[in-house]
Amino acid sequence: LLQMLGDTPTRRESALVLARRAKSYLAARETLAVDDEDRVDVWTWDAAKTEPVRKPTARDDANRLFAARLARDAHAIEPNDDEIRRLYLAAMLERAAHENGLDKPLPTGPGTPAAKAADLDNEALEGLLAYSIDAGYTAAATVAARLLGHKKTAVELLYDRAQPAVLVKAVRHPDRR
Repeated sequence: LLQMLGDTPTRRESALVLARRAKSYLAARETLAVDDEDRVDVWTWDAAKTEPVRKPTARDDANRLFAARLARDAHAIEPNDDEIRRLYLAAMLERAAHENGLDKPLPTGPGTPAAKAADLDNEALEGLLAYSIDAGYTAAATVAARLLGHKKTAVELLYDRAQPAVLVKAVRHPDRR
């Protein structure tokens, strides 16, 4: 967009444009063209066939897919930006949780979105949980809360703090997940 206006965007500007678009898709403010069944044609690469394949996808799933791709690209451009890193992880967790089933724990094998989030230190994981709650990414918040529960004890998570723990905020959230 900036190049079309005659400006050469900085890396940061490019990453922020991608991040804004990712947030728009996650919030369903920006949606894709759908067919009569509220589905979007998503094209992916089939390595076995060595060709692109079309997959009709529900609009909400396609929005999460595009948001995760845009957030991934923003993070690739600005990997040290905490806000973009949180968006990237939240978008990946949001997509993975919906694909896996909201009431099931995500697989934590190497390279999975849950493994990437689990690699965060406790403070960063709590930051991801707070960010996900504030942004309305309930599925991502649920995964982050589960991961925190595996890393810390209840005493560590809830006590010895000047402010209420982020898990207290999560428990007060209207979505019981």
